[in-house]
Amino acid sequence: MNGLDVPSTIAELTALHRRVRGMFLERRRQRAAGEPTRLQEFTLLTIRERGALQVSELVSLLDISPATASQLLSTMEDRGWLAREILATDRRRHRVALTEAGEETVLQMERRRQERFARLLAGLSTMEREQLVILARRVVEVLSEMPEVSREVL
Repeated sequence: MNGLDVPSTIAELTALHRRVRGMFLERRRQRAAGEPTRLQEFTLLTIRERGALQVSELVSLLDISPATASQLLSTMEDRGWLAREILATDRRRHRVALTEAGEETVLQMERRRQERFARLLAGLSTMEREQLVILARRVVEVLSEMPEVSREVL
């Protein structure tokens, strides 16, 4: 692969994106019962990172409808991952926080992610791992200079 022009690079990356997406979809089909879905994982990670959140904040951060949020949070609460509390300042509003079970689920997710990264990186040479990190940093740098990317999915 020498000297790819921009259209050829786009075509190559699009093909790779399709393959990786297919792998993720297959992983989703193989998800064990009781494991969080991708949206549930993202929700757990968001609450862990930001702390307890009002439902309206979560709706905005996740870019989902209030109805979807209600269903999502009810399922996660039923699984014991989240607890809802009514705000003392406004009894119509709720805040959600991780429970101990939610914290443990996040730790399990992180362990699984570390294991997947370890398996992936084991297949690369030291030089390839260094190149991967350098290129990933550069991509993040370029993306950070593109304000329109903040709401887009590549």
